[in-house]
Amino acid sequence: RDPMQLRAYLARESIQVLDATPLQVEALLEVQGAPLPSVVIGGEAISANLWGRLAAHYAGRAEGALNAYGPTETTVDATVTRIEGPLPRIGRPMANVRCLVLDRQGQEQPEGVPGELYIGGAG
Repeated sequence: RDPMQLRAYLARESIQVLDATPLQVEALLEVQGAPLPSVVIGGEAISANLWGRLAAHYAGRAEGALNAYGPTETTVDATVTRIEGPLPRIGRPMANVRCLVLDRQGQEQPEGVPGELYIGGAG
């Protein structure tokens, strides 16, 4: 759908929440108009540039943007965080979800130790 038409539709229909990919949200931000409704972003990794643009777009507003992450194999969201501050992050597990941080060998890492993204899992 044309981003200009979609942006007009969102405003005309008073859409309150939009679930979209980062690419779709980037296209909507390029179109001038009323502020975007709250957005839930998922489906692919969010860039630091888009994160910063969204943090600025929603600064001081009740609406906001959420970054939702989930493993590709399950096509569901597992973690979520509000998009604010300078750097992208995937947030914390949603209700009834347990997340593990693993090393390249698939061994669980202690709290505070970063994991690694690789094709052998959800990365």
